[in-house]
Amino acid sequence: MRLPGSVLIIVCSLNAGAPAWGQAFFAPVGIPSGASASYAWRMSDNGNAVACVVPGTAGLYGYGYAHRWSMASGLVDMGFANEVRPVALSDDGTTVVVNEYLSDAPLRWDEGSGPSSITQLDQISGISGDGLTLLGSFNGVAARWSNAGGLGFFATPANPPTTTSGSLTSIYSAIATRSAAFSTVDGQRGVGVYELGVTLCSAGHCNGPFQSFGSFVWDAANNTHAILAQGTTTQAAPVRDASSDLSFVLCGGNTTTLQVFGSGFQLQTLTFNYSPFAKIAGNGSIVVAWNQVWTQSGGIVPLEQFLGGFGVSFPGWSTLVVMDTDYSGTRFCGFGTDPQGRTQGWYATIPSPSASVLMGVFALRLLLRTRSTLS
Repeated sequence: MRLPGSVLIIVCSLNAGAPAWGQAFFAPVGIPSGASASYAWRMSDNGNAVACVVPGTAGLYGYGYAHRWSMASGLVDMGFANEVRPVALSDDGTTVVVNEYLSDAPLRWDEGSGPSSITQLDQISGISGDGLTLLGSFNGVAARWSNAGGLGFFATPANPPTTTSGSLTSIYSAIATRSAAFSTVDGQRGVGVYELGVTLCSAGHCNGPFQSFGSFVWDAANNTHAILAQGTTTQAAPVRDASSDLSFVLCGGNTTTLQVFGSGFQLQTLTFNYSPFAKIAGNGSIVVAWNQVWTQSGGIVPLEQFLGGFGVSFPGWSTLVVMDTDYSGTRFCGFGTDPQGRTQGWYATIPSPSASVLMGVFALRLLLRTRSTLS
């Protein structure tokens, strides 16, 4: 599914007048004067900032003019000269990284200092939780940059694997990391996309190499990789999102199916109505995907049913879509049809998870540790 037109980006910072934690709450983010729609797109891990998009003039999906919105001050121009596409926010929402329209040049915006260019990377794919480490690529190789550590690379994994299925042998060669997208708060562990050179051999005959893509987890302490979702076709699942400590990683190679990994183990395959924009809570408790929500205790349920079950009321609204959630899985943002029939972004909170939900998350993490111990 595609959204019409280009977009204007707003950062919705929910400080003054924001609902208290644990309160069921639903609010529209608003539509700027002269615009016809808005979309609440991405949320910081603390739930206080939301990147919102509003149809603009570029005519290309995902791009527009950047603004910052708060309950106290409303819309404030972020100062980018051209239209941009939002990529990610720091955990506290005070840093935003974007790619510029047409040039795809990486840029950033910092509260207090405004916009600036990112010259250390060719492409920007993410930012660490503390806002100090930038993630992306340099000369086609997955890279990270920080003011303290300079430019660093996610090195190519050693000893590519070989797998055999019946008489067909898949030889994974020339594995190269391409882009890093998510990291721990301090940037010392990363998740990204890698490229495979795959040679297929059967009965002594080999074809290839073929290009394929998958996901990796990298650890700075020993420069090691855990390869996730490797495959022999272009459907090899790229990373969609990861929890804050990277103990849970979402991978998805098509528009409906997600694979949930933890500590290198595939835990579960989830099938949603539409999953390309799926996000996982920072603590790994909730996965949101378009108009559905997954929890360990409740499985997959419709979004509106999920919100309503926690006492969230949205009278006159319909066709709600969720785009992101915060660290705790209790704050959400998205868009839907408002009472006036317009597409408008929304922001919602639910009461803190019950003891049963927390126990479900604890059991899931315990299962990961048990599997890791037994492996």
